[in-house]
Amino acid sequence: MALAPLGSFLVALLALVWLGSRWLRRRGAGWGHRTLCAAGPARADDVHALVVTAHPDDEAMFFAPTILSLGRFRAQLWLLCCSSGNYYNQGEIRKKELVQSCAVLGIPPSNVTVIDHR
Repeated sequence: MALAPLGSFLVALLALVWLGSRWLRRRGAGWGHRTLCAAGPARADDVHALVVTAHPDDEAMFFAPTILSLGRFRAQLWLLCCSSGNYYNQGEIRKKELVQSCAVLGIPPSNVTVIDHR
């Protein structure tokens, strides 16, 4: 049976992940004692975040909760979109929609970059 080795591997992997998380918890959050999930950063310039998306609309469809949460912590936000979404020759329209969407989410237009390199 080919599934038996795979099942054993997955059980061992889950056990390692669980042990690693217990070890990190004992060390005090692992990567420093202050995290975004705690009380938040002390100063507004403590947190910088770059959101990278593949297409326009991805920021709203997939990342809006994360972007809004970072905005509540006064994070400095940037967005990099890797295409203009020009499939139906609507690239310029979609770029404008992306900038407008980011403005609503708290990312200034000057911090939005669209690259469309084939």
